[in-house]
Amino acid sequence: MEENKNKELIFKEYISELVNSFGTKSQEGAKTAIRECQNIFGYVSISHQKQIAEAFELDDKIIKTIIKFIPSIKESLVEYEVVCCSGSRCAKMVL
Repeated sequence: MEENKNKELIFKEYISELVNSFGTKSQEGAKTAIRECQNIFGYVSISHQKQIAEAFELDDKIIKTIIKFIPSIKESLVEYEVVCCSGSRCAKMVL
C-alpha cells in the first residue's frame, strides 16, 4: 500500500513538471505523461487518464484517443491465460 502511495506521488509530481515544461493544452506533454504512467504502474487507469486530462486541460476523449494510437499502452492489468486443447480428440487433428 505504501509503495502505491509513493508511486502516485511520484506520478503527480512528474505530471506537474511536464505541464511546466510543455504547457497546458499540450498533446505531446500528455503523451509523455501517458508513457510515464505506463512505466510506473504498468497500465494507464481511468483515474490516471483523468489526472492527465485535468493537468493538461484537455478533454478526456483526447487522452483516450492518444492511448488508442499507442498500442503498447494498456488500460488495465489484465492477464490472459491461453489454454490449448491437449485431449485425445485434439491430438488427432494435428497435421
